[in-house]
Amino acid sequence: MGRRVVTLASVLSVLAIGAIPLHAGTISFIDSGSADFNKTTMFNETDPVTGLIATFSSSALNPFTTGTASDFVSSWGPEVLASLTPATLTITFSQTLSSITMDFGTINAEQLQLTPKMGGVVPSNTQPVNVVGTFDASSGSYEGTNLSFSGPNFNEVDLTTQEAGFAVGNIAVTISDSLLPEPSTAILLGAGTLLLAGRVRRSQRRSSNRA
Repeated sequence: MGRRVVTLASVLSVLAIGAIPLHAGTISFIDSGSADFNKTTMFNETDPVTGLIATFSSSALNPFTTGTASDFVSSWGPEVLASLTPATLTITFSQTLSSITMDFGTINAEQLQLTPKMGGVVPSNTQPVNVVGTFDASSGSYEGTNLSFSGPNFNEVDLTTQEAGFAVGNIAVTISDSLLPEPSTAILLGAGTLLLAGRVRRSQRRSSNRA
């Protein structure tokens, strides 16, 4: 019986460790249909695995709308979030992130600026990221796939142009490593389960000897 208890405890320990949610890997928004077409800011998207929520917002005078990428760009897709007028798109996340990358396209040959923020404030020693796309004759837009930021933790980004509208899509983010459970947590959980099993086994031995 004692061996059965120890074996069961070992199995429970492994299952418990495996049940701890790890949010490693990238999470995507505005990609192959994660949002309904013709959604207009403000709206939310939720990753079903991690529960991460991305809220997309902008000025009511300059809304962004989800649509088919081929209406705006030709080098990436299939989905975009776009505005035809110069505006600021704000994406707020429900958890802290360590990196973000996305495809983009602008109507003019101008910079698209990404500004990371934490609680509405730009982290210290952090500079906005500015990129200019390459002209694509098929779409007439300036397109790129290299708008990215990684560094100090953040939970919000502002995307801005000054002269004309822009589109973004295939937004991939990584949740901050600081939110992942430490290995010691899993080890302590397993050790506690095995310790409990040992006590049960000793108690059973004493009961057997008395009998």
